[in-house]
Amino acid sequence: MKRKFEFEGYNAVVEKERMKGGRADVAVFPTEKSPHKKRIAVEVTFEYKNAVSNIKKDFKDGFDEVIILYEEEYTKSFVESHIKMELEKEEQERVTFEDVRGYAAYVSV
Repeated sequence: MKRKFEFEGYNAVVEKERMKGGRADVAVFPTEKSPHKKRIAVEVTFEYKNAVSNIKKDFKDGFDEVIILYEEEYTKSFVESHIKMELEKEEQERVTFEDVRGYAAYVSV
């Protein structure tokens, strides 16, 4: 994941500590080369347990956008339904979902 964002011109940090507690799985920061000037938190979600609380912490920590990487469709559906119940509409619009398998080329073994 980190490599994907770096390839796109961003600076990416794995397990970045949040000022408000906890860690973002990957924190993405803009550089002069990046196409957007947003701060992005990437959360890898194999289970839905902490997903919504992590999203809330990411927004409180100043991230502009949160990308949720999921593997199972039911996990995505569960997190989406809880986001609709627990986040304001403006925050909901700043959360996107991507299948983790789309990042396979960037994962080192």
